[in-house]
Amino acid sequence: QDTFDLVLSASDSIQSKRRLPFTHTNLDKSNHLWCCTKNAQYIYHTIEGKFIQVESPIQKEVTYLTQGKGNQYFIGTNTNVFIAELQDNRLSVKTDSLLENFHVIQHLYYHEPTNSLVIGTLMDGFYIYNQTNRTLENIGNMKDVAINSIIPAYHSDNKILIATDGNGVYELDMVTKNLQSYLSSNQAYSNQMNGDIIKDIYIDEEGRIWMAVFHSISAFCNAGF
Repeated sequence: QDTFDLVLSASDSIQSKRRLPFTHTNLDKSNHLWCCTKNAQYIYHTIEGKFIQVESPIQKEVTYLTQGKGNQYFIGTNTNVFIAELQDNRLSVKTDSLLENFHVIQHLYYHEPTNSLVIGTLMDGFYIYNQTNRTLENIGNMKDVAINSIIPAYHSDNKILIATDGNGVYELDMVTKNLQSYLSSNQAYSNQMNGDIIKDIYIDEEGRIWMAVFHSISAFCNAGF
């Protein structure tokens, strides 16, 4: 039987006269849970049980956050992406003109082999920002496609799988920038994937792809579903 324990209460931890819902949460590589409100960022240390406010110049609403190399973080807002470094619970932030003037950063994913940031926006489409070459490329026809999750592909370090909110799963080669449909629904067969709203995606140790499909769970392997 599953049991759940409350380990963090935002209303008790954040001193405020009004309720401040989290706009985004994310667990980084050090098992620190980032909790962002409309104008502040906090870190919950899961091992020590400490909850602290980060000293940060960012006073915008954070819509997505992901970790890059080491203590580097990419922080998305409604209009841009900040490049930040965390040191002693303090963020130092820099901007890049290539990462300005977006319309709502909806998803971020750092691809370490190519030192690139995948950027999903709500209205402007889908981009790859290469830190090494300082380039920004618009990828494919993804303007009206929301991204729910991105994971590395099982069979290649250069490829990622993108779970979408209505278009199934895409595969993207981060080197060639080739984007193609990888998995989609097939209503003609009852044992096939029965929806294209993929809320989450996971690959297990045997290479099976597990997908949370709106109202069910699907698993895919090389032999099919």
